[in-house]
Amino acid sequence: MRATIREVTGKHYSGVHWDPVEATLLTDGSVTLTIRYLHMTNKGESITETGTGTQMTPNKRGIAKVIGEGTMWTSAP
Repeated sequence: MRATIREVTGKHYSGVHWDPVEATLLTDGSVTLTIRYLHMTNKGESITETGTGTQMTPNKRGIAKVIGEGTMWTSAP
C-alpha cells in the first residue's frame, strides 16, 4: 500500500489531502485498485471517499485508462 500526503491550495479549496492506494498487478498487465482518501479543508471540513477500480494495460504511448467507482461523504455545506 502506498499513501501520499499533499497540501492543496486553490481558489475554491485549500487543505490537506491523504490517499492510500492498494494496487495489485495482474498477469495481463492490468491493475486492480482500492483507493481511500481523506481531504481536510482549512475550514475544518472533511471529504472522505472509498472506491475500487481497474487500470487497463498502458497503450503504446504509456497512457492507461482507469475505470472505477466510489462513494463520497462530506461535512462541507
